[in-house]
Amino acid sequence: MYRTGDLVVRDDRGDLVFLGRMDTQVKIRGYRIELGEIETVANQVDGVRQAVALVRGSGVDRELGLIVRPDTDATFDPEQVRQRLATVLPVYMRPLWIFAVDVVPTTPTGKTDRDALLRLADELLVDQQSADTGEVTYTDELERDLAGLWGRVLDVEGIRPDRPLIEYGAHSLNIFTTLAEVQEHYGVAVPLVDFFAAPTVATLAELIRAGQDGDAAVTS
Repeated sequence: MYRTGDLVVRDDRGDLVFLGRMDTQVKIRGYRIELGEIETVANQVDGVRQAVALVRGSGVDRELGLIVRPDTDATFDPEQVRQRLATVLPVYMRPLWIFAVDVVPTTPTGKTDRDALLRLADELLVDQQSADTGEVTYTDELERDLAGLWGRVLDVEGIRPDRPLIEYGAHSLNIFTTLAEVQEHYGVAVPLVDFFAAPTVATLAELIRAGQDGDAAVTS
């Protein structure tokens, strides 16, 4: 049984699958996003007991994030969740950051306390930024140049080669434009599906090297 305002879809077998509430629908950079749909996909990842999608910020700076409560006996890997989301959801529905918590706070009525989770996310993001203040090392000059390119695009210094670029603020628009610039500069058409599977400077460098070696599409 579903209530008015519940969002469901019918699967291939004809069964109704609950996605979430319509009152959790948000709009970010012109896209209407159902947070429950993101949560449903994340909850399908092994080791995830509960996932809560959040929206942080306002105006053009609004961003998606995901809080995950792992199984008590699971080793949580946010990259596994990120890769699962990348295979199912469009770029604009993928969270910029993913954090694990031991307990998801609830309101006195038993509902998920999203305001408390947002405050917690703010603290975790500050901690993450503090942890990123150490020395950044790159494999070669290509990674260093790509980090500089993304740094100019995102107005961020010291981009780490193995940290997902979406955590620095990369989104569909600047990803497409930057990859076009990469193609023009390096002569390599980077496959979007490969890059989105692991959107980091290190991955982009690997794809460029493969293209220059003739293992990917190369343009003149």
